[in-house]
Amino acid sequence: MKKFLAVGLALAMMVTMGVVAFAETKEEASHCSPDPSVAKGGDKVKIYTSDFYWRDKDAESDDDEYESMGWELDKEYNSLLEPTWKKGGSYVDRVYFEDGDDYVTLVIKSGIKISTEKEIRGTLRIRDKDSKRTYTCTIGEDDLSIGINDTKSEMYQDGDRKFSLPYDYQESKVKFVTEDGDDYGTFTADFDNDKGTKIAKYVVKIVDQESLFLGFNETENNTLATKYNTAKMRFINWDARPTFELEGKLSIYMKPNEYIYGIKDDDSLYRLGGSYDSDLNAYVIKTKTLGSYVISSKALMDHTTSKPLDPNAVNNPTPASKPASSVAPPPSSSSAAPPSSSSVAPPPSSSVPESSSVPEPEPEPDPEPEPDSKPADAKKDDDDDDEDEDKEKGKFPLVPVLLAVLVVVIVVCGVVVLGNQNGGRNGGSRRKRFDDWDD
Repeated sequence: MKKFLAVGLALAMMVTMGVVAFAETKEEASHCSPDPSVAKGGDKVKIYTSDFYWRDKDAESDDDEYESMGWELDKEYNSLLEPTWKKGGSYVDRVYFEDGDDYVTLVIKSGIKISTEKEIRGTLRIRDKDSKRTYTCTIGEDDLSIGINDTKSEMYQDGDRKFSLPYDYQESKVKFVTEDGDDYGTFTADFDNDKGTKIAKYVVKIVDQESLFLGFNETENNTLATKYNTAKMRFINWDARPTFELEGKLSIYMKPNEYIYGIKDDDSLYRLGGSYDSDLNAYVIKTKTLGSYVISSKALMDHTTSKPLDPNAVNNPTPASKPASSVAPPPSSSSAAPPSSSSVAPPPSSSVPESSSVPEPEPEPDPEPEPDSKPADAKKDDDDDDEDEDKEKGKFPLVPVLLAVLVVVIVVCGVVVLGNQNGGRNGGSRRKRFDDWDD
């Protein structure tokens, strides 16, 4: 009897250990290790393919039940299925991978405003088209969260009442006081990316300014990039939306033929109302708040209605369109080039009488325009003479055309004949007046 009990206990222990071992294997296979595990708005989080597992239901042993992926991804053979979020999915902007990546990228949404740490939980899936297997990875409790950074670093002092960013401003809030206790003056923030490229500059007066997080990122706005996929765009995002007490000048470095717009939290665009500074090679605006901006190779808004353009209209802008007020146009594009003389039909000449009996003179071939050859007053006098031609018979303009002279002679002869017919009574008085004129 004791032997049977011992055997039974041994079997029970083996079954129990097998269940525990199976549970540990399953837990390890479904567990993700995001990098980083604590993120902030605009961050890109990597989850490596080695964390994705496929479950072999026909395996003979527990050891072979889960198979790790662990290879580089190819869009021709792999596809990313729609993630299933259990918590915090609204904080994820998108999930994607590029050819050759051995990880999946999660983009945390920009402009997140939270007062406490937020967890993100869910399951990601990658489909292998050749083997028709689905590899999964589960983001569980404490695996990934959006954190609140309360660490602070004092600003640097560059001179008398002149201050600048601390070296760790991307990770910590800027405390607007120096180690020596100075806390008012001119604060200049030069924003450079990891490659050393100058992105923007902000200059503002500070007086008892509270601490702000000034970290920025260049994360692509997926909504705008998809909508205007024919334009080359780059983005600058201050996700914390830091707001200063006083208004300062924000200079965003860009080319003179690029276009810039502000981005609202709902991904809509708005005009900035600044101007392009060719000396700085930057677009300059006055603002208290650092937000999100897009620099585009093409116009994204109509300059007359301030409404977003149809995405297809970006491909074929109208010839008469001009850069908007929030656009930094190139120096040569500030005004439209005048059309050539051959592209505009010349107006009809006003110096030829509108008489069907007098043919118009043949114009010389291809006359060259001479806009400055005659003063504006002289041209006006000629027009007045033409208009009064029918009223004052004795003030005909000298027209170098024989036919016009012939018409003048005929008209004068007609006047003489009519005068002879009406002679008699008025002859003496008329001769008298003529005599007076002679005297």
